[in-house]
Amino acid sequence: MAAAIAVLLTVTAPPSLAGASVGTAPVTTKQFDGTFQPDQVVGAAGAIWLVGAGPGGADYGTGCRLGRLNPESMRLTTYGIPECGFNVTAGDGSIFLETWVASSDQYQIHIERFSTAAHTATVFPTVSAALCVCSAIAHTQLAYADGSLWFYAVPDSSNGPEVLRLSPASGVVEHAYLSVPQIGGTEPFIAGTPGYVWLAGGPGSGADFARIDVATDAVLPVEPPGPLASVYDVIAQGDQLYFLYLASNGGTGSSNSYTRHLGHLGPTGVLVAESPSEQVGGSLAALSGRLFSVGVGGTCSSGAHAWSIDEATLRATRVANLVPPGGNPCLGVGDFRPVAVAGGALFYLYSNSAESALYRVPAS
Repeated sequence: MAAAIAVLLTVTAPPSLAGASVGTAPVTTKQFDGTFQPDQVVGAAGAIWLVGAGPGGADYGTGCRLGRLNPESMRLTTYGIPECGFNVTAGDGSIFLETWVASSDQYQIHIERFSTAAHTATVFPTVSAALCVCSAIAHTQLAYADGSLWFYAVPDSSNGPEVLRLSPASGVVEHAYLSVPQIGGTEPFIAGTPGYVWLAGGPGSGADFARIDVATDAVLPVEPPGPLASVYDVIAQGDQLYFLYLASNGGTGSSNSYTRHLGHLGPTGVLVAESPSEQVGGSLAALSGRLFSVGVGGTCSSGAHAWSIDEATLRATRVANLVPPGGNPCLGVGDFRPVAVAGGALFYLYSNSAESALYRVPAS
């Protein structure tokens, strides 16, 4: 059942900040009222889709809902869905979510599919994977690429991480891939280019990369930029791969420090370029053939921003300032789906336990 949601919509001009590259793009902000509070965002079917629930979360108010937002007017309509899934991804006219059912000794993973045309949702009865009742549930990834769903986790029956190729029509496992990068302290990453699915272990895993040749199912190693790098986002742009990573100065304890960099891999996995130390956010986005970064800057006090990335030099230019409620972007819940694109604009979602706000930044 569809429902209209009341929101507060504001448009602000960019502030002038001394000593910094000034954002020039106008920012439209939508603040959500208590009837719907989203915490994930994805672009699909020409719209922005928001995953969330009512007051207090899934057990209260409106329960689990998926919101469709018009990227130009910012008008929102929401639809009830059976489960409040996570790791939202989109493809083939559908939105997919990872859900789970807990037993005494396992988390059983199911896939929830929502049709963007019919506005109906189904949770597949198939158990796509089984995880131990432990922190493994917090270190998974779901992505749509090359006509399939790809699930990255450490299964209960495994001694190491695996990537499972799932049917988007049923959630059935079609192939299991071993010898994939170890998973770090948060979520691993999956990105698709024509004929390949790229894998990285995420923050804290080191710089291990691999790519799956979809035609042969071979898992191929990729040489990282250096052994001290830790990858924290990956995105495909055509047949090219771009990634954000941290590099260490090689020190130990309090003497160690890290710098942020962007890297570029070509179609065969060869390192094309890497940037010098660069001030960027934590998420990458591709829009209208251009590359952007969105998120918190070097410190929480520096706020959240959007940067345009020069794909040749990998240098960043700040194009917008995104001021979250309360002013501190690090007080958000830290979800791993904060950025989406649609209608020629970037969208950045901030949410915490009490409120959510969505920011629209036009690409031009």
